[in-house]
Amino acid sequence: MREILRFAPLYFEKVWGGSKHRDYLGREIPPELHGPIGESWELVDRPEAQSIELSSSKTLNEIWLKQQKQVFGSQAPSGERFPLLIKIIDASEPLSLQVHPPVEVAQSLGGEPKTEMWYFLRTEPGAKIFAGFSRVVTPEEFAQAARRFATQDMYHEIVTHAGDAMFLYSGRVHAIGAGNLLLEVQQNSDTTYRVDDWGRVGLDGKPRELHLDKALCCIDFTDVRPSLQTVQEGLVVSCPFFSVRVMDIEVESKIKVPVQSFVHVFVDRGAVKIRGEHLAVGESVLLPAAAGDASVVAEISPARLVLTTWGNEV
Repeated sequence: MREILRFAPLYFEKVWGGSKHRDYLGREIPPELHGPIGESWELVDRPEAQSIELSSSKTLNEIWLKQQKQVFGSQAPSGERFPLLIKIIDASEPLSLQVHPPVEVAQSLGGEPKTEMWYFLRTEPGAKIFAGFSRVVTPEEFAQAARRFATQDMYHEIVTHAGDAMFLYSGRVHAIGAGNLLLEVQQNSDTTYRVDDWGRVGLDGKPRELHLDKALCCIDFTDVRPSLQTVQEGLVVSCPFFSVRVMDIEVESKIKVPVQSFVHVFVDRGAVKIRGEHLAVGESVLLPAAAGDASVVAEISPARLVLTTWGNEV
């Protein structure tokens, strides 16, 4: 087993995407993609999309099934697929107003639950998100307004800055506004119910499907005026599915890799060297549980890392 695993990102064109993967993160976009890039899936194990480990050419699913405890730790959840999905989102235009189904209703709706968190890498002046409601709204009031596409003043609007974070449990209505580049850590789900897509058409020139009836079954109408978290070094989010921590490095430090979990390392600022691998801004690696703690040296200082592990951090 290698002491460090590096996976090739998968890129997706989106009508709301942009060019920040190339312009800010220095990525080379596959030449066959000509439209705006909205997402790169950095770590994914789904039937329609597989991360490939560069040194071995193995899929993430192969590693998950054959080396689960060695790579992913003693507390790796059971299941046929790696249960997280890590991606980078570039919103040059607003994403749809949407919600993901909570576990108690997901199966009945034919979807998958999706709790997620956003860590903002870069934001343009005036960039914002919608999350939750600006005031108490009843389901009936919301449904009537949604059918007239007149709900925008109901949502809680928050201006974003680089280094902010937002936790979004399944059921929190939300939208990413234009001018945000962010790292998203989420349950392995691709179920989204759109409430409003701002009247635009997709890359195929047709209006994208809305899912108001399903969304109404999912939205938490008690979620009023949630707040962003301004991230300092340390724990950012801890929930039953994942924990996310920020680590700032001036010269040299150590990443603690617990036996119960892998550590996914993403470079937000600067550049570092970990176990012989040079990582620039926007690059990421996975540190296997069995390989133990890893020393990290800042090659461009100060460096900031975003670290993802399993479940609640105690």
